[in-house]
Amino acid sequence: MIKYMFLMAGLLLLSFSVKSQENDTSAILEEIVVKGLEMNTSRLQTPLAVTNLPKEKLMLWSSTGPLPLVSQVPGIRLEERSPMSYRIAVRGSAVRSPFGVRNVKIYFQDIPLTDATGNSYFNALSFNMLNQMEWTRGAGGSIYGAGLGGVIHLHSKIGNFSSTTPEQNWRIESSAGAFNTWRNTGEYTLAKQNTVSHVYSSYDKSDGYRSHSNSTMSALMLQQKLLLGDKHYLSWHLYYSGLDYRTPGGLTLSQMLADRTMSRPGTPFTKSAIEQNAGIFQQFAQAAVTHQFAFREDSRLSISIFLRGVVIENPFITNYEVRNELTPGWRSLWKFKLNWRKIKADFTIGSEGLVTGIQSNVYANDAGKQGEWWYDESIISFQHNLFGQMVWLLPFGTQVTSGLSFNRQYFSYNLEKPSIPGRKFSLNPAVPWTPRISVLKKFGNNFSTYLSYSRGFSTPTGQELANTFQHHPENIWLKAEKGNTLEGGLLYNHGNNRWESELVFYRTQIKDGIVRYVNADGTEFNVNSGMQLLQGIESSLKSKLISRDPEKGIYKLDVQCSFAWQRFTYLNYNPLGKDFSGNKIPGSPDLFFGSQIDAYLLRYLSVSSQINYHGSIFLDDANLISEQDYMNINTRLACNFSFGMHKISVFCSGQNILNQPINTGNDLNALGGRYYNPGIPFNVQAGVRWSN
Repeated sequence: MIKYMFLMAGLLLLSFSVKSQENDTSAILEEIVVKGLEMNTSRLQTPLAVTNLPKEKLMLWSSTGPLPLVSQVPGIRLEERSPMSYRIAVRGSAVRSPFGVRNVKIYFQDIPLTDATGNSYFNALSFNMLNQMEWTRGAGGSIYGAGLGGVIHLHSKIGNFSSTTPEQNWRIESSAGAFNTWRNTGEYTLAKQNTVSHVYSSYDKSDGYRSHSNSTMSALMLQQKLLLGDKHYLSWHLYYSGLDYRTPGGLTLSQMLADRTMSRPGTPFTKSAIEQNAGIFQQFAQAAVTHQFAFREDSRLSISIFLRGVVIENPFITNYEVRNELTPGWRSLWKFKLNWRKIKADFTIGSEGLVTGIQSNVYANDAGKQGEWWYDESIISFQHNLFGQMVWLLPFGTQVTSGLSFNRQYFSYNLEKPSIPGRKFSLNPAVPWTPRISVLKKFGNNFSTYLSYSRGFSTPTGQELANTFQHHPENIWLKAEKGNTLEGGLLYNHGNNRWESELVFYRTQIKDGIVRYVNADGTEFNVNSGMQLLQGIESSLKSKLISRDPEKGIYKLDVQCSFAWQRFTYLNYNPLGKDFSGNKIPGSPDLFFGSQIDAYLLRYLSVSSQINYHGSIFLDDANLISEQDYMNINTRLACNFSFGMHKISVFCSGQNILNQPINTGNDLNALGGRYYNPGIPFNVQAGVRWSN
């Protein structure tokens, strides 16, 4: 860690040194606009913790998946327990997610990817398809409803209308790497005066590092934007993905030390992951239509409707589940400005509603095939919120933002077992009102500071309610988590985004926090943990040190550094008579450092290098088991050529260059000590990208 801190200091000194030598740049840097809480303004005027990852950065790591890039965002921990199985923790929210993504609200093309039960299928999206990712840390309930962890916006932009002749853009990319990993992508865009059409397709496969961790994924997206008149346009998209991956399962410490590549072995009581063919077979489809109408230049209304279906087969160690889900929904947004005398304000009013129906049939797992029928369960969840926000622009660079949402959540659950009458219950755990207020003061053109207070909530997911009802019915009346956050930040931007930095402080107190608990027989349920305290400091520095004519040696040099200190503790947590009050919440490190350098040389070459330090984490509520800290280095080298209208990029990347024994997704509070999911050692990938 000490060596790493010296390296970070060296990078900063280098950046200041280069800055003093590089003042002759003539490049005009485009201002970055962040969405935030539907504010769509510059980072300097956004009073919350938000990080924007543009297309340029996403393309650098397109052949390696989202982990290298997302790991640079302070306060975010993206884990891959096995290939294609992701878990996202934003400011300590991992303790609720043994798998999947919970307590975080995700939007794809401004359509809720999070369903009405609180679950998000992040792994259903092809990472190479995205042009922009934006990560907002902290509750966004005043606009987006449930979700204490944060909000993630994912976009696959298709471009603008062509005012003259039709324009065509296409890209083909293929890469191969260790463990028989292949990634293939193709996309095509046609822009006309009144129409923009886009098609995307991809196919990925890998045998995986561990035994029984092979995976395949195919994806197809069609989208179009139609200009219907001077004041309104219509856009639609169809997206499908098919995902098939095996789950090797967690290992004990002794098993991992003996062989990091093994999958979960059998015991006298349970079969192995291979014997049961443990895995996920997932089909995901979504259709959406958005109509946007501009009443005038400063007033526009957009209405979106969508329909999503998910089919999952999940042979697990102990059972075999077949699940069908259907989610229709809508989102409407009206934005307008008020400019009357000395009163200047921006208003946002809208609503969002989703209905998710789930039918799950559970059988015995007979060597990876459906065995005897055990039970059926059905869940219907309705989620609705109305929201409003005002951004009041006051004299002397002062900005006051206030928002309020009204939320409703309803669950209906029914369980059918052989020879047992159906059992059902209904629950309405939402917190009706979630406010937010912030004050931002801008000093000149380069510096601002803000202070905000927000209240958020996160309802129990449908899966959490179902597990609790079956295995601990006396605790079925789970409450929603409720959190109050006080956050302050210092923002700096110099030279039109040439230097950009942020320093954020936050303190969140959560009441009735939802925590997963595992019975001795391996069944799980959830309890409300009393009180949790989340507090931390997040900072980042981004610099475009060099940006000049490509003929001059190093013509472009970008450097970014990030840091997070966080202390998450249980204030009052006594599950089943065990007192964990005062213990650290497992799954999140106290310290994180990250840095990345992107250098472009002699027009043809580019080099990107990352160094990340992750502090140690506890793996259980009792704080008896911990995972050691580690450092990870990733590097990418590319050669870029142009032949007339064609561009070819040949690239090679190396991950985990130090060959550290990394665990990329530990199982928290795991039964039998199976905490460990060993990550991939040093590996290399290479590929080619061809575009116009």
